[in-house]
Amino acid sequence: MKTNEKLYYRVLGLSENNILRSCVQYDTVAEKTYTLKEWTEADTRLLKLGYGLTVFSSLKRAKTFKRLREGDNVFFSDCSIKSWVIYSCKGIPLETTGKGPVCVGTVTNFSALIALLECLPSMIEWPKGTILCSKIKLIEKVD
Repeated sequence: MKTNEKLYYRVLGLSENNILRSCVQYDTVAEKTYTLKEWTEADTRLLKLGYGLTVFSSLKRAKTFKRLREGDNVFFSDCSIKSWVIYSCKGIPLETTGKGPVCVGTVTNFSALIALLECLPSMIEWPKGTILCSKIKLIEKVD
């Protein structure tokens, strides 16, 4: 791994048509689909607001979040989620003036983020160990 790449864990929804999807509401700039071993980049408009792709610092924290999501009924514009899965991933974390990876709680302009997403994020308090990345690459399914 390159020096600015770190190993993280990403919880994703596996759709009924076997597509890996992000956990955000569909049809927004934050909705992403993921392909194994390919880089997925955060939307530049979200990056300007201090928000990136969310990952977890440990497998334990990712598993905790996955258990919380398992009761959710999430529907995208073209499918619904049939299960939640965890992938290990490489990530390029957002940095704040050399102080280390940015936790989701440090989004700089929350009201602008809500306006851009056209919805209220489902989580106001993010789980411990949540890290924001400018881009991630899924490595392998771990759970």
